[in-house]
Amino acid sequence: DAKLDYGDTFLDGGHLRESFPGCDILLDDDEMKKEEADVAAKEQQLQKRKNYRVRVIDPPMMTSNNATAQEKKVEDGTIPIKVEATSYPFPSGINGNPIRFTPVQVKAIRSGLSPGLTLIVGPPGTGKTDVAVQIIANLYHSFPTQRTVLVTHSNAALNDLFEKVMARGDVDERYMLRLGAGERDLQTTSKHDFTKTGRVAHILSRRAELLEIVQCLSESLGVSGAAERGVDGSPSYTCETAGYFNMHHIQKRIVMFEEKLQEEEKVAVGSIFPFKRYFGLDDNVAMTKEGAKAKFDTLNEVFSELAEYRPLELLRSQRQRTDYLLTKQARIVAMTCTHAAIARSHLVDLGFQYDNIVMEEAGQMLDVETCIPLLLQKGESDRSLSSLSSRLKRVCLIGDHHQLPPVVKNMSFSKYSNLDQSLFTRLIRLGVPSIELDRQGRARPDIAKLYSWRYRNLGDLDHVNTRPIFKKANTGFAYTYQIVNVEDFEVRLCQMNENMLVTVDISFMIFSLSC
Repeated sequence: DAKLDYGDTFLDGGHLRESFPGCDILLDDDEMKKEEADVAAKEQQLQKRKNYRVRVIDPPMMTSNNATAQEKKVEDGTIPIKVEATSYPFPSGINGNPIRFTPVQVKAIRSGLSPGLTLIVGPPGTGKTDVAVQIIANLYHSFPTQRTVLVTHSNAALNDLFEKVMARGDVDERYMLRLGAGERDLQTTSKHDFTKTGRVAHILSRRAELLEIVQCLSESLGVSGAAERGVDGSPSYTCETAGYFNMHHIQKRIVMFEEKLQEEEKVAVGSIFPFKRYFGLDDNVAMTKEGAKAKFDTLNEVFSELAEYRPLELLRSQRQRTDYLLTKQARIVAMTCTHAAIARSHLVDLGFQYDNIVMEEAGQMLDVETCIPLLLQKGESDRSLSSLSSRLKRVCLIGDHHQLPPVVKNMSFSKYSNLDQSLFTRLIRLGVPSIELDRQGRARPDIAKLYSWRYRNLGDLDHVNTRPIFKKANTGFAYTYQIVNVEDFEVRLCQMNENMLVTVDISFMIFSLSC
């Protein structure tokens, strides 16, 4: 593997080491081994929150005759896999990832970052959505020029996924877009909704805020005065003129500041800092080079963001602006599989392009519902018959083929054409490599035993045995779970699919969950 940016996937260095059991970990060019004498000092340093870039170095491939023997040695740990990790500072002011992922979940995240097809089987309570959110965030930070499409079967699942991505705080909301009618049920703290029109309104509002900053900066430098403002006090700058102001006044002063620092080594940084008035600093303020650079970065971010909004000044109609937002600005676009089918022709005509697609609830989607989101853009084969390449780089399907199957009301299509079998299920049954999450943290161990037999090595996270909420009795229930018989009332209940966890005819099984 190449070195991939795992961001805040790991809570600390110890978590990183736990996530790659049996591997030789090389963190920041320093070998970490439990038998080292200074373990205590290293552990204290590793507890600090950091982000990580990780490269997994697999053993070199051998000839086909010795391949099986080599695989056994890798599994036994005789040939260890090497993992190189480089840390970098965790950004301040964001929530980030709060989940301590298990080794199998980290393996799923690693696969989701790698090119190609990823199949993730998630039994109930194993954190399918949390893994999907981490994959989305890592793709966002690792590949700034790529667009990711999120697809689910239901609006509720899509909103839950979207809200969790927003709650992290490290994905800028101006790059997020939610298509479809289900957006009205989205619960976020943003002033504007996440529809195309709502995102345009957010950008225009943000543009006005940034231009006010540029106007105040210009007035603090004496380049312009308050008299040049509009009648209503609005800034006199546009995104275009702000770019010229940045080039001729801001960057020029930054270069002069850096030249003075090189010429005079003992000069006080605060005395020659060019933007003291704007930042409200005294003439004799104590300042370091790092502090000055941080303030320069703040100003550069303002002008960089304004440069992205400049096309919206040229596009006058709302339709042109929303289309530009969809095809150029948005980096994370969310929709249901139904909306993808409705909007496909419009997206293709607009020239919509994307590089990655993450599908949750893939086990509940029909074949066609899974295929249509993969065809929302024109491929090279659409332009030339001699080329069969596609821009799509990563396809990540997340679901559980043991739970709810696709709903097909026509019995003939369902039973005799096998349309009630999702593409996700077909791939699993055909033996396509998949990753099955193996630790659940939702149900009490007694309840988990009702369905854990259906999965390979499904165990429990530690907190289901230790947290008080999982030990309390539930009001109204004498046992952890109870079966309540409901008499037939002239309504025939169709027997549920044999692939589901529990077959129900007349009775309903009620589980007393812990939360």
